[in-house]
Parts: sequence; C-alpha cells; structure tokens
Amino acid sequence: MPDENIAEFDEFVGCNFTTSLDILVGKWKFMIIFQLMTNETMRYNELLRAIPGINKRMLTLQLKELEYHKIIHRKVYNQIPPKVEYSFTQHGRSLLPVIRVMSDWGETHAQYLVKEYGEENVGTLLNRLKNTPDNEVFNKVT
Repeated sequence: MPDENIAEFDEFVGCNFTTSLDILVGKWKFMIIFQLMTNETMRYNELLRAIPGINKRMLTLQLKELEYHKIIHRKVYNQIPPKVEYSFTQHGRSLLPVIRVMSDWGETHAQYLVKEYGEENVGTLLNRLKNTPDNEVFNKVT
C-alpha cells in the first residue's frame, strides 16, 4: 500500500526538493558548513587546514557555489596581503535547523543500523558520526 506522504509529493514539491539537493550536494559542502557553524567566521586557509583531504581547487569551487546561492558571505579586506573571511549570510543561517534535523536523523539511523547489523559491521559509519556537530554547536548558531 503506497505511503500517503509520497502520494502528496507532487511535481512542484519535487522540484523544490531537487533545488535543495542541487545546492547542498557535494562531498565537501557539509564539511564547510560544519566548520562555519563551529567557528562562525573563517579565513580561506583556516578552512583548508580544517577540512582534511580537500584541495585548494575544490575548496574554492565549493565556496563559490555556496556564495552564489547566498548561503555564505565572502568578505574581502582591502589590505596587503589580501585577507578574505567566510561566514553565513542571514539566509544561510536559515539552513542550520535543516542541517540539525539531518544530523539527528543520521544519528538515529546509525543507532538503528547498529541494532540491526551489530556495531562491528557499522564501525566506519560510527566513526564518521563522531565528527557530527553536537547540540552545543547547533544551539550556538541557531
């Protein structure tokens, strides 16, 4: 029997969902968002050091995409050497409760998987969850 909620998922809503995913999907975007949630304002090199495995080109591309969608703000100081800082826009802050819900669901899902398959089979997932923002970080920025 089909789920009633799925039946209400019309084309317009699906389009909005796709738009949200288009903005947020990317291996590094959530890492950038997490760092800015934790630190509020960061310089380019701070972000580069804080996100293991990302390269300069990818960080630049992901920051430009988030800036294009007005999720983050890029502030350039007129000085030598150049100084650039990144922070959330007011509009970008509206995304933080969504990130919190996704994080909470991820934690619940990990617990479910442990119950279903045993901790030894989902150890990798649990290690990734240890890096998930905690409530203190969310309360600080929302």
